[in-house]
Amino acid sequence: MYEEAFPIDERRDFKQLTNIFDINKNIGIEPITENDRIIGFIIYWIFDSFVYIEHFAIDKEKRGNGIGTEILKRFIAKTDRPIVLEAELPTDKISTDRITFYQRLGFELHNYKYIQPAYDTDRNPIELCLMSHSMTSNIPDLDTVRDTLYQYVYGIVI
Repeated sequence: MYEEAFPIDERRDFKQLTNIFDINKNIGIEPITENDRIIGFIIYWIFDSFVYIEHFAIDKEKRGNGIGTEILKRFIAKTDRPIVLEAELPTDKISTDRITFYQRLGFELHNYKYIQPAYDTDRNPIELCLMSHSMTSNIPDLDTVRDTLYQYVYGIVI
């Protein structure tokens, strides 16, 4: 599901993904199950001033039934700090609908130029949007968010 849900430039190699869980204490995965079958997941990172959702996916057969909305509402409710995620630029209906989905859940789309670094040498960097959600107005400075993601998620020394 991971490889199917995300274009190659927006994800790690699967072996790299499984290895990162072994070596990094900041990353977690929340599987979403139905009848003992995995139908989705949230991969997230916990930092001092925010939580970063790296990947969120629902099985394509289960989309459009409100499952993603309910899962994210629960994730938001149990998170004690602002949440940040990357989203594709709104260049077509699918990417625009995805941003609207997050906005309906209270995420704010930031007017901030952000480049997701390449996950590996065979991948390309991508211009994406940053979105955030907070129960308070304490969203971290976006330069700090970027620097944190670059260092810990993408392994770029700043």
